[in-house]
Amino acid sequence: MPERIGAYRLESPLGRGGMGEVFLAWDERLERAVAIKRIRNDAFAQGHQRERFRREARMAARLSHAAIVQVHDLVSEESGDAIVMEYVEGPTLAERLARGPLALAEVVHLAREIAEGLAAAHEAGLIHRDLKSENVVITPSGHAKILDFGLARPVCWDGEILTQHGALIGTCYAMSPEQASGGDLDERSDLFALGALLYEMLAGCSAFRAKDPRSTLQRVLYEQPRPLAEVRPDLPPALVALVERLLAKDRDDRPRSALHVAHKLERIARELPEEEEEWPERNDDSLSDMPTQAFPSPSGSRTATKVPPAPQVAASSLRRARGWILFLAGALAALVLALVAWYMLGQRPVPPPPAPPALRVLVLRPEIRGARDREMELVQSNVFFSSWRRLSNLKGISVLDSAMAMGSQSPREAALRAAADEVFYSSIEREEKIVKVRLERLQAGDQKRWMEEFSVPATDDLRWDVTQEVEKRLRRAYPEFPSSSDTSLIEVLDNDYADFREVLEHLEDGTLDLPADLDRLDRIVRSSPNFLEAVVLAAELASTQYQSTREPADLQRAEQYVELARKLAPESPRTWEVDFNLALAAQRPDDAESILARLEESHPGEPDILLLRASLEESRGRLKEAEDALLKAVDRAPSWSSMVQLSRLEMRQGRISVARARLEGLIGQGPDNTWAKGQLAYLELIYGNLERAEWLYQELADANPQRSYFTSLGQARSLGRHFEQAEAAYNRALELEPNQVVVMLNLADTKLDLGQTKAAKRLYRQVLGRLDENKIGPHLPPKEEMMRAQCLARLGRAANAREAVQQALTLASDDAERLYEAALVHSVLGDEKEVLIYTKEALERGMPRRWFEGSSAFDPMRGNAEFRALLESDRSEQGH
Repeated sequence: MPERIGAYRLESPLGRGGMGEVFLAWDERLERAVAIKRIRNDAFAQGHQRERFRREARMAARLSHAAIVQVHDLVSEESGDAIVMEYVEGPTLAERLARGPLALAEVVHLAREIAEGLAAAHEAGLIHRDLKSENVVITPSGHAKILDFGLARPVCWDGEILTQHGALIGTCYAMSPEQASGGDLDERSDLFALGALLYEMLAGCSAFRAKDPRSTLQRVLYEQPRPLAEVRPDLPPALVALVERLLAKDRDDRPRSALHVAHKLERIARELPEEEEEWPERNDDSLSDMPTQAFPSPSGSRTATKVPPAPQVAASSLRRARGWILFLAGALAALVLALVAWYMLGQRPVPPPPAPPALRVLVLRPEIRGARDREMELVQSNVFFSSWRRLSNLKGISVLDSAMAMGSQSPREAALRAAADEVFYSSIEREEKIVKVRLERLQAGDQKRWMEEFSVPATDDLRWDVTQEVEKRLRRAYPEFPSSSDTSLIEVLDNDYADFREVLEHLEDGTLDLPADLDRLDRIVRSSPNFLEAVVLAAELASTQYQSTREPADLQRAEQYVELARKLAPESPRTWEVDFNLALAAQRPDDAESILARLEESHPGEPDILLLRASLEESRGRLKEAEDALLKAVDRAPSWSSMVQLSRLEMRQGRISVARARLEGLIGQGPDNTWAKGQLAYLELIYGNLERAEWLYQELADANPQRSYFTSLGQARSLGRHFEQAEAAYNRALELEPNQVVVMLNLADTKLDLGQTKAAKRLYRQVLGRLDENKIGPHLPPKEEMMRAQCLARLGRAANAREAVQQALTLASDDAERLYEAALVHSVLGDEKEVLIYTKEALERGMPRRWFEGSSAFDPMRGNAEFRALLESDRSEQGH
């Protein structure tokens, strides 16, 4: 054995084959172990073949993929050329299989990684030509690495299978039929070899190996292996079908790409059972002619021949030993200092430093350039949700809702509206038989931090191929942020994805039909139960519907979705957030507090978490604490959603002009912002100009016919004493959402104002029935209890009405709206003393006098001087 090859010092032989030898060597310049394969000069039949070998070695050196052993260097000497490669510790797959069967999940995992490595090399223009178990190394952490990529082509290949001595060039049982017959090769030849490798891992024996090379070739060319379903009846049918396609004699019948195979294996892996049966032992005969035949790890079952170390080796080892001694000494000193500090601080551990603020990234919906059709829209949705999911699972990144940037004309404007630090922008464009994709990571000022473009063939699985390419590149786009969990996109049926995209568009453009779109999400989740985005959205919409209807069935529906989200992504902040919102809607503040505490611990100071804190404090009536949390959120990320929420709190605390100015500013920035416009309409309805409120609600209802808009429009008309128009608005609201109790109660009051007493009482009784049906536990929530009290009072059941009022105020004694409703019920019952008490308290807590003046329920109090004085006093204090 020579002492050196080029600049590398050889330490021990690792293997020998028909073309050369492999050595373990030491790179003295970079101080690392490497593997060197030296190819003998006589392995090249012609001079041009040697040059082709060098060219392919240079191409292989440009490959950089986790599943491919990296080529570091090419050394040319008189004795031959040498390839310097990454040294990977671990047994070959052949050695691993010799020790016994692999678990099915491990087989699929390794095969997927090998397929991904093949895909990367094929994209670079390289094919392996000799993929087999001896050319795959299993790392100590259980990952696959392919050896000899781009180098394994038999360098003396001349179109014939046999040399003049009858020796087989290559590995016959791993050859594709076209390779065995001397035909032209392409990437699909490697797929055949991958199929043979998969068959071997699953069946425990080669698919084609026979007693001699010629018989083996006959099998490769003309015979089918024993059906895998017979050898392993426990295997998933999808896996059996994939192996059969890979081993197709006609390469046109094989999968079209290694990336497609990797995607199929990923889907199969998700469906594997938890327990598996063992498979037959492997026949360990070998016909490999490549040097990697005996390429054991030093820690493997075979022992490499040791060479006495040269003096330089001893010096190098000594330097490494001294480095470890210094490292250990430093670590020990640091430990001692830490213990002393701990003792001097009163034996209290020093708290960890606060986590840095999260990078706020707004993921924009991909732009479709050129022709737009259903397939491109599905690709658009796939790219959007794949990007959203992967970035959501990167530690240190907070992904913002794309709706926060609605109406934006540029990424810069979108970043400003959503208060984002960065924008992830993408575009897709179809060109003949390919789809071009562009990905960009932009700072808020439109400065590019990263950009990449690539093309994907327009095939049957276009959207999945594009998705996998996007996910692969996203790993490179944000290298400074580690992943917290697997982010691979779950497969979703095409129709489900199309339906989900429509529901999302309804939500974003304000045309959501809550009951119908929620039913559509039901169907999507039943059909694609692992589609996390659909599950989360369904949970949010079901929770919203429950808040509106208070139907136990809607609550149960929302809880089922939340439970499914917990199973799919138990550690995702998105799951915790939807769980929090449901707890809040279901009047479980302690549960909401517990969930929020987890979020605050894992994401301290995150603006979105501060918004949740504000919602919780507001639900408890602690408006000052809620405002404090909101102000912090607005200070750190002044997005339109946080500004709208802040304006609502300002209204509830009587700062009407401040809230109005804030909302008008938001509408000025984005005239299509329906949330800000709706909040301004509510402000005018409660505190401001009734005519403006009616105009705003009519405009919102015309653009997007929603029950809530027609209900508020009816309230504005009713307060203005336009009862017939109010009745029409309430009827329209009930057409959109039948049996909605708030609308039914308002309609009953309006019919009473119109003199339709019988119809009104019938509606009051229907509302009572609906409330009793929705009751969970001994009592209704305060809002629903007050609705019940109003119906009881209108139906003449005074004692029951007074009892319901007290029950509601026990839970919400500081809520201005509940105090107003208490005054209304007592006015209907003729309890003047109680009316004055609750009116005064409601006005003091910010309830506008307009509601007392506009409601006919207070007509019996119009002649009461003290009541008029309370309203006049409120007028002078608010300057109205």
